Amino acid sequence: MSRFLYFLPDTAENAKAICDAINDRPPLMRALADVARTEQLVESHLGRARVGSNGPEGHGGVVITPIVGEKKSARLDIGYYADRQTWKASDGESYWIGWPNDAPVMPHDLLRRTKVPGHPVLLGDNDGQEWIVPVIRRGGRYPAVPQITSRVNGKMVYEIRRDWLPAWEMSAKVWELCFSSDGTDWETAYDYCRMALGINYRVDDLELSILQSLDTENFLRVFRALVDWPVVMEILGMQLDGDELVPKNPELLAET
Repeated sequence: MSRFLYFLPDTAENAKAICDAINDRPPLMRALADVARTEQLVESHLGRARVGSNGPEGHGGVVITPIVGEKKSARLDIGYYADRQTWKASDGESYWIGWPNDAPVMPHDLLRRTKVPGHPVLLGDNDGQEWIVPVIRRGGRYPAVPQITSRVNGKMVYEIRRDWLPAWEMSAKVWELCFSSDGTDWETAYDYCRMALGINYRVDDLELSILQSLDTENFLRVFRALVDWPVVMEILGMQLDGDELVPKNPELLAET
């Protein structure tokens, strides 16, 4: 098992300082939300090690990394070791991300504590690693995410839970794009994919850049998994030939 390590410059080693520093860095907060949203989560699920003035670019601070479900013996490699790690700065150098030179980080190393069921998709990092892209829109139409239930005027009412609304609204736009010939700009497509992969994995812009996960072709696989495309194809009697949608039984169509 490998891991991403994060260096926070000029940050103390205690849980409050680390939690505050992560919350001040939105991309890092998105990546580590399930282990760093609160001080209690930081205390329970983030390993950390103090670094003196010999950190990246001569900074002092703290190195952190998720330690969910790991044995204590696996935590001994937490720290800044320039001779056997590679480090990359975030925009503005507000934090650095590192990884072991002899152990590339894989998608399964980045899984969150709670996963949303989905479809396996091969993306372009490390010669095609498998990612589980969550299904947000079951069969292209129905919510596959938690809904709040209540009774109004004697009738049950269902609403997408507030924290899932951004993903649900994004999936609606992806569903439209799957049937549109107009397409969209690459930045929008990338943002949708980043959001989708970040549901099950501790990734944001910097992590995806290092893993080289997304390109201008494979984003379609992420889109299709989000809206439960395999089920949609069964309903439509279609199948994928590479990335092209074709009839599953063309001879039946020829007879009609």
